Amino acid sequence: MAAAVEVLAEVGFDALSVAEVARRAGSTPPAIYRRFPGKTELVTAALREELSLIGFDVPDLGSLRAELLMWTRSVAQALTPERLRIIAALFLASRQDPIPTESLGAHLQSVAVPAWRMVLDRARDRGEIGSLPAAYELIGQVAPAVIVNAALMLRPQDEATLVSLVDAILMPALRASPEPISTASRWNDHD
Repeated sequence: MAAAVEVLAEVGFDALSVAEVARRAGSTPPAIYRRFPGKTELVTAALREELSLIGFDVPDLGSLRAELLMWTRSVAQALTPERLRIIAALFLASRQDPIPTESLGAHLQSVAVPAWRMVLDRARDRGEIGSLPAAYELIGQVAPAVIVNAALMLRPQDEATLVSLVDAILMPALRASPEPISTASRWNDHD
């Protein structure tokens, strides 16, 4: 799998050849084709294995801001130049073969969403945020945007950018959750 990731990062999805992956892995194309029916399946399996190395869990640090900073830092560290090239290559190739990109997105969601929810659940329990559905939706939109931005720039986010993302975007947005209807109607009744 490491050979597939290496070749994918170097040449992109379209130019990746099973023969080159086999050569680098010290194997043969028929051996790879016995395990994977085609390039798409090989790349999908390689990406799943590569992404399984990324840890998204954040311990309870006592505040939403601290946990968001730790989470964004861990994502930024996980977005190595090689992984960013892979993500960019998959975006470019997704018009011809969307399966690897869809698989990447689904796998990232399956790993990252539970970690985000844990952070947000703790923040709600501490009284730092209100509406969890609104918070879940916001994070579901912001996290992929950060990854896409890093992939397009082909460089991870620096510390100042991550702090700005947390302080100027995530914290205010998460704290601005909609007021419950029952409270809003009480205020309007006294006008």
